[in-house]
Amino acid sequence: MADSVTRGTRIMIGVIATVIVTLMAAFIVFAAVGWSTVARERADLQSSFEKQVNRNDVLQDEYNKLYREYRDATGKVPSAPSPSVVRGQNGAQGPRGDMGVPGQTGPKGDLGPQGPQGATGAPGATGATGAAGQTGATGATGADGAQGPQGATGPAGPPGPGGPAGANGSDGRGIQSISCDGDGATSVWNITYTDGSTVTVAGPCRVSILP
Repeated sequence: MADSVTRGTRIMIGVIATVIVTLMAAFIVFAAVGWSTVARERADLQSSFEKQVNRNDVLQDEYNKLYREYRDATGKVPSAPSPSVVRGQNGAQGPRGDMGVPGQTGPKGDLGPQGPQGATGAPGATGATGAAGQTGATGATGADGAQGPQGATGPAGPPGPGGPAGANGSDGRGIQSISCDGDGATSVWNITYTDGSTVTVAGPCRVSILP
């Protein structure tokens, strides 16, 4: 039962939508035809009016020409009405007509002059921090600095290794001979060394023999 009601509702909505679309299309076509007819009739009326005005202007110019030629030839004012009287005064302005059909878009105009500079805008928000740049190349070695002050004396170092054995020394001086010279208390020791030198050492070196 519910399905049949839903199906019938859908059909009714479809029929109503179709009727509405048809009426709208008919109205649009009627409005377009009516607007086109009014525009065409207005254009025809405007053309007829312009032709009549042009015809009246031609006749007025001919009348003015004949009026001046007669006056110049005879020196008399013609008995005919003056051209200003013939032309007549302008009538009252007619009512405003209906709005015409929009015209076509005109060509693009030339670029206008540059306008004045606008006011300075508010500062923008601070941007996000950029990514870290690549490590730069190693710089050149700097110049040597000035010599610093002398530092404190450091502690004594450990004993160094033993030196090489020295060369053999020259032969020493030995005693070549010892003699006791003299008698008694005046006797002395005479020592002769191997290098030829001699030394006398006080004695006595010999005991006196008593009688």
